[in-house]
Amino acid sequence: MEPICVIGCCTERVRPLACLGANGQRFHDLRHAFATTYLNKRGDNWKRAMELMGHGDIRTTLLYIHVVHDPARDAKDADALKERRHALRSWQGSQG
Repeated sequence: MEPICVIGCCTERVRPLACLGANGQRFHDLRHAFATTYLNKRGDNWKRAMELMGHGDIRTTLLYIHVVHDPARDAKDADALKERRHALRSWQGSQG
Protein backbone atom coordinates (compact mmCIF):
# COMPACT_ATOMS: atom_id res chain seq x y z
CA MET A 1 0.00 0.00 0.00
CA GLU A 2 1.32 3.42 -0.91
CA PRO A 3 1.69 5.94 1.94
CA ILE A 4 -0.92 8.69 2.08
CA CYS A 5 1.83 11.30 1.96
CA VAL A 6 5.58 11.37 2.06
CA ILE A 7 7.92 14.08 3.32
CA GLY A 8 8.10 16.80 0.70
CA CYS A 9 4.86 15.90 -1.06
CA CYS A 10 4.40 17.98 -4.16
CA THR A 11 2.03 20.90 -4.66
CA GLU A 12 -0.02 18.88 -7.15
CA ARG A 13 -0.99 16.46 -4.38
CA VAL A 14 -1.97 19.27 -2.02
CA ARG A 15 -3.79 21.57 -4.46
CA PRO A 16 -6.92 19.35 -4.74
CA LEU A 17 -7.51 19.84 -1.02
CA ALA A 18 -8.87 23.33 -1.76
CA CYS A 19 -11.55 21.71 -3.93
CA LEU A 20 -12.62 19.70 -0.89
CA GLY A 21 -13.06 22.82 1.21
CA ALA A 22 -9.83 22.33 3.10
CA ASN A 23 -8.53 25.85 2.52
CA GLY A 24 -5.81 26.78 4.96
CA GLN A 25 -5.23 23.15 5.88
CA ARG A 26 -1.87 21.53 5.40
CA PHE A 27 -1.77 17.97 4.15
CA HIS A 28 -0.22 17.05 7.50
CA ASP A 29 -3.27 18.47 9.31
CA LEU A 30 -5.52 16.16 7.33
CA ARG A 31 -3.25 13.17 8.02
CA HIS A 32 -3.43 13.99 11.72
CA ALA A 33 -7.22 14.30 11.58
CA PHE A 34 -7.45 10.95 9.81
CA ALA A 35 -5.18 9.22 12.31
CA THR A 36 -7.04 10.71 15.25
CA THR A 37 -10.44 9.67 13.90
CA TYR A 38 -9.30 6.20 12.87
CA LEU A 39 -7.61 5.46 16.18
CA ASN A 40 -10.53 6.73 18.22
CA LYS A 41 -12.85 4.40 16.34
CA ARG A 42 -10.43 1.45 16.09
CA GLY A 43 -7.92 2.22 18.81
CA ASP A 44 -6.81 -1.36 19.17
CA ASN A 45 -5.53 -1.72 15.61
CA TRP A 46 -2.20 0.13 15.75
CA LYS A 47 -0.58 -2.08 13.12
CA ARG A 48 -3.30 -1.25 10.58
CA ALA A 49 -3.08 2.45 11.42
CA MET A 50 0.67 2.26 10.81
CA GLU A 51 0.05 0.72 7.38
CA LEU A 52 -2.62 3.25 6.43
CA MET A 53 -0.45 6.17 7.48
CA GLY A 54 2.58 4.78 5.66
CA HIS A 55 4.73 4.82 8.77
CA GLY A 56 7.81 2.65 8.60
CA ASP A 57 8.04 2.27 12.36
CA ILE A 58 5.27 1.59 14.86
CA ARG A 59 6.84 4.14 17.21
CA THR A 60 5.79 6.89 14.81
CA THR A 61 2.19 5.71 14.92
CA LEU A 62 2.31 5.38 18.70
CA LEU A 63 2.86 9.15 18.91
CA TYR A 64 -0.92 9.35 18.44
CA ILE A 65 -1.58 7.47 21.68
CA HIS A 66 -2.43 10.76 23.41
CA VAL A 67 -5.57 11.11 21.30
CA VAL A 68 -7.04 7.72 22.17
CA HIS A 69 -6.01 6.98 25.71
CA ASP A 70 -6.70 9.58 28.37
CA PRO A 71 -8.08 8.06 31.57
CA ALA A 72 -8.48 11.43 33.30
CA ARG A 73 -10.48 12.81 30.37
CA ASP A 74 -12.57 9.65 30.19
CA ALA A 75 -13.34 9.76 33.92
CA LYS A 76 -14.29 13.43 33.70
CA ASP A 77 -16.56 12.71 30.72
CA ALA A 78 -18.19 9.80 32.58
CA ASP A 79 -18.87 12.01 35.61
CA ALA A 80 -20.38 14.72 33.40
CA LEU A 81 -22.61 12.13 31.72
CA LYS A 82 -23.80 10.80 35.08
CA GLU A 83 -24.65 14.33 36.24
CA ARG A 84 -26.52 15.00 33.00
CA ARG A 85 -28.53 11.78 33.33
CA HIS A 86 -29.36 12.60 36.94
CA ALA A 87 -30.52 16.10 35.99
CA LEU A 88 -32.65 14.67 33.17
CA ARG A 89 -34.27 12.11 35.46
CA SER A 90 -35.00 14.79 38.04
CA TRP A 91 -36.57 17.00 35.41
CA GLN A 92 -38.65 14.10 34.03
CA GLY A 93 -39.82 13.25 37.56
CA SER A 94 -40.98 16.85 38.11
CA GLN A 95 -43.02 16.77 34.88
CA GLY A 96 -45.19 13.77 35.81
